[in-house]
Amino acid sequence: GVDTWYYAKRCFLALGETLGKNMILLKDEAFDEIIDFLDAAATVGKSIATTISPLESQENTPKRTVSTEARLLKRFFLKMRD
Repeated sequence: GVDTWYYAKRCFLALGETLGKNMILLKDEAFDEIIDFLDAAATVGKSIATTISPLESQENTPKRTVSTEARLLKRFFLKMRD
């Protein structure tokens, strides 16, 4: 659900911030597991909206789903691995 994704996303963002500051290094296997998880979240989360706001339910704003956010996080972690 939305709450589960919110808390999982916070953990990934904190990890990404720590990686970005070069405070820790991850093995390639850890990156592979993160990418696999985000791929699975992108597959399952296509119909799960990440925001519950009447302002974002308008037609001209793009709908944010777990799938779109998982793909953004995946792109970030792929850049951090290289």
